[in-house]
Parts: sequence; structure tokens; C-alpha cells
Amino acid sequence: MEFISEENKQEPCFFCNTNTLIPTRRRRKLSFHDCTFTFFRCLSCKGYSLFPALSDELIQEMYSSNYLENMYPKEGLDNKRGLDSKNESFNDQYAHLLQFLSDINLRGKTFLDFGSGAISEIYEAVTNQGGSYTGVEYDASLVLRLKGNFPNRTYYTVNELVKSDMTFDFIFCGDVAEHLSFPIKTLNVLREHLRADGKLIIQGPLEASSSLCHLSVELKSLFLKASPYEFPPYHVSLAKKESIRQMISISKFSEEYLKIYEVTWPFRSISFSIKTNLMQKMGMLLKLFDKALAFILPSYGNRFFIVVSKSKFNN
Repeated sequence: MEFISEENKQEPCFFCNTNTLIPTRRRRKLSFHDCTFTFFRCLSCKGYSLFPALSDELIQEMYSSNYLENMYPKEGLDNKRGLDSKNESFNDQYAHLLQFLSDINLRGKTFLDFGSGAISEIYEAVTNQGGSYTGVEYDASLVLRLKGNFPNRTYYTVNELVKSDMTFDFIFCGDVAEHLSFPIKTLNVLREHLRADGKLIIQGPLEASSSLCHLSVELKSLFLKASPYEFPPYHVSLAKKESIRQMISISKFSEEYLKIYEVTWPFRSISFSIKTNLMQKMGMLLKLFDKALAFILPSYGNRFFIVVSKSKFNN
């Protein structure tokens, strides 16, 4: 299995493309397939990049048709509703997108959901307004399964999208960048498939932002001499607000709207039940403080929602 891609002869930051990376102990190392992965912190944009960089082969393996079932075992890919929209985590994650879609006119417009998964609420939000929905995923087996489960929807693989001349009025890239070793490369691909007056909508976690929960993660990683965490390297790009803005600028997009906010993730909900252990209760308490700070401070939070368009000087 190849882990180091050909693009990783040197180690540029995944977000700002500078060579100002240093290895850090602020995030715990990961171990997967007998390979150890280390986070590097960028001195420029303050984001984190995980090395060795993932190859396309490993990405396709990790995000196969089994991925959604591993991450969401209760809902499953065969559930016609897709993921459970009634849990607090879902509402936190997609509320801004659903509000954005409800505020614009989608009739006759084309909408690409890049990294779509099986979420019915986004499909319905687009099509109920008369828009045309297309979903894209990395793994061919996952796309085949989505087509079988949702025959009225259109799905393509990333390779099929890249080889096509399709363009869209709106492209949504939701919770994808954190999984990519080269998010700028992906944004450049999406730029080619965005119409001249189109909008690119990106959302995702800010796992390098300043917060009490993130501080607790840093302190545990710094002071507990733990062995590498045995877990697939799903999140390889940990962002701050500044790293997202630099990534957008380098990809020749112009920022139109940016919202930073705090959500309950990594908890599905805040519940101090008898079954909740002490560490979980402490984490939930810190999360409550983070949510309170986010209510007071507009730039405080662990997620971002940004709408961008093609830079006028680079069309």
C-alpha cells in the first residue's frame, strides 16, 4: 500500500502551500496499516497537516461503501432517509446550509454536492425549490450503491466529474477538506466545474481553532506519553479561520460570506446521564463553556461556513 503521494516530495502546508511546517506534539500521532502518521503545524497559517500524505489509493479504500456504515452504524447507507437528521449533531452541522438554500432561488439552477454521502435533506432542499441535484463521491462501489438506493438521483464518481465538461451554478463541499491531503488541488478542480457567476459553498470543522475543548486535546497530547492512536487517518487537515482564508485565496476564489460557530461535535448531544463517565462529563462541561464563549465572541467556534465566488481578476 502506497502512502506517500508523488506530490509530497517536500512538505508544504496543505492550506497555504508554504514550507513552514514543524512536527508537533499538540496532536497525537496515528497508526494505520503499519504506518505512523504525524501532524505538522504551519507557522504561517497555524493549520495542521498530517504526514505522510495519503495516496489516492488509500483515500478510495478509506471512503468505500463501508465508510458511512462504520461512521454511522445506527443509520446505515441503506436507510432511505440517509443520515439521521433528528440528532443535535446533524442540525448543528447543516443548519447554515439549509438556511442558505432556503434564502436563494434555486429554480432552474444546478447544484453539485461534492462528497454527498446519502443525506436526503440536502437533496430535498434543492429539488423542492426546482433545482437540479447531482451527488459526487470518491469510491465507485459507493456511487453504485447510492444509485441503487436512490434511483431518482444522479451520482458520479470524482473521476467521472473530472473527465466531464459539466458545470454548475452551485457547488457544495461539505466536511470534505479535512479529509484531503491536498485540498487546494480539489478546490482547483471544483473551480473548473463552477460557472462564471456560480457560488462555491464550503463548510467543515476548525479543529485547530482556539477553544477549551481543543486546549484539553493539546494538553493530553503534550503531557501524556501515549502510543500512536490506532485509527484510520480520516482528518488530515486541521484548520483555523486564517488557514481557510488562505486556502480560498490561493485557489483564486473571493470570499462573500463567512460564519464561524460552535457545535456540540465531537458529542452528538450534551447529556449528563448516569451512563456518562467522568472524562465525558468533563468534556461536555468544556463544550458548554465553548458554546457560551461562541455566543459572546463572533469569531469563536469549531466550525466554518463560507460562500465564495471566482475571483474577478482570475476568471
